[in-house]
Amino acid sequence: MKNIINIVIGIVICGFLIKFCNRQMEMSSWESTTGNLVSYNVEKYRDSTSYKTNDGKTKKKWKNEYRIRFSYTFKVDQASYSGNFKVDNLHDTSSVNRTISRYPEGKVINITFDPNNPSDNVFKS
Repeated sequence: MKNIINIVIGIVICGFLIKFCNRQMEMSSWESTTGNLVSYNVEKYRDSTSYKTNDGKTKKKWKNEYRIRFSYTFKVDQASYSGNFKVDNLHDTSSVNRTISRYPEGKVINITFDPNNPSDNVFKS
């Protein structure tokens, strides 16, 4: 029974890898343009890591983390489009501030988009 489960898990992982590789190949043929960062939102959340104590018990250590969600706009053939990206796992407010100063509102950024569907786009740092 374990072998069957392992085979199924392997097939699922292979499927995801194939899909990821296909997406990356598809994106390599996309067009590029510039856009502008229009806003950001800072989110605070708690994350945990597990560890074993000397007596073998599993415990969790909790810490505050920050995530910043950025929004941008760009134009293709006079039509406006938007997108977003996030920066995760920021450990303190100084790293949040450094990231915000790296991506201030109004900054011109590079966008890659599907020429057949510009709503399908990604920020390229």
